[in-house]
Formats: sequence, C-alpha cells, structure tokens
Amino acid sequence: AAQHTDLARRMGEAATRDPVARAALAGAVRRYDQLYAALAADKPARDLLDEGPLGLAYRLFKEADQAAAAPGAPDDDELRRRLTDLAQRLDGAAPK
Repeated sequence: AAQHTDLARRMGEAATRDPVARAALAGAVRRYDQLYAALAADKPARDLLDEGPLGLAYRLFKEADQAAAAPGAPDDDELRRRLTDLAQRLDGAAPK
C-alpha cells in the first residue's frame, strides 16, 4: 500500500463496480469500528489494534470505502438495498 499511493482510490473504484466487494469492504470497516468501540475502556488494547496490521488495513479500507461512496459513485436505491441485504446476511453468518 505504501508503494501505491492511490491504492485506496483504486479499491474504491473497483468496489463501486462490484456490489459484493462493496459489501465486503463496508463490512470490514463496520466490524473494525465495532471492535474498536468494544475496547473503549482498554486504551492499551485500542492502541495495539490501531497501530498494528489491522489498523493499517482499516485505514486503507476506510479510505476505499469513502471513495466508493463519494459523489459520482453509483447510488441507486436497488444497489443500496442489495448491499444492505448482503451486509446483513454476512453479519448473520459471521462467527460470534
């Protein structure tokens, strides 16, 4: 990622063309946010999470997710409904 400064933008563009990738990207960002919030009282754990490989991947995925949701990206109601449905199914199938 450090060698490809536009990697997040390119990932975001690819995700706008692929609803499954878009849902997976959004799901990864959402799950990291949930994990980070669950560690609210444990600053050392949050720092470790944030500074480690997961934190680095999260920042890349977050930037790509924002690029995929940027103005000009496909935003029709049917795509949004399908992505929401897929994200809910992925959340339901994930190990707890």
